[in-house]
Amino acid sequence: SLFFPIASSFLSIIPDSTVPSLHIFKRTFTSEVLKHYNTCITTIISNDPINAPTNLTASVSSTTVTLNWQDNSNNEEGFYIERGRRTKGKISYQRIGQVGANVTTFSENVANGTYYYRIQAYNLTTARLSAYSNELKVDVGKGKGGGRGKKPPKK
Repeated sequence: SLFFPIASSFLSIIPDSTVPSLHIFKRTFTSEVLKHYNTCITTIISNDPINAPTNLTASVSSTTVTLNWQDNSNNEEGFYIERGRRTKGKISYQRIGQVGANVTTFSENVANGTYYYRIQAYNLTTARLSAYSNELKVDVGKGKGGGRGKKPPKK
């Protein structure tokens, strides 16, 4: 165990041999009544990262958007699906769904408009997330043959 003084706090780093992580404990003392509290921050250090999904594509039928992507990892517990809208030149994303491990498709019904999608693999057991897939612009109901997997403009 290593101890590092930080102002009025002490930081302790304890390697844990059973899990590839470090447990960091911070103890802060208040001078008024000498009360103390502990905060534990666990940082996962893993040699088994989750590879990001790639090749995100979409098809549109009426107002149904169907997304497909390539699963590039063997250690995900599932995928988060995020949808964005462009407002004032910026795309703001919200998580709209999730699917299980090895599932590579997701469908939803939306109103007419332009949407942006991205996918992220996750593993809750190791508290890991992959990078995002490619972003995908999808036009619904605009008579433009939407959903062709266009890349959004540079941010």
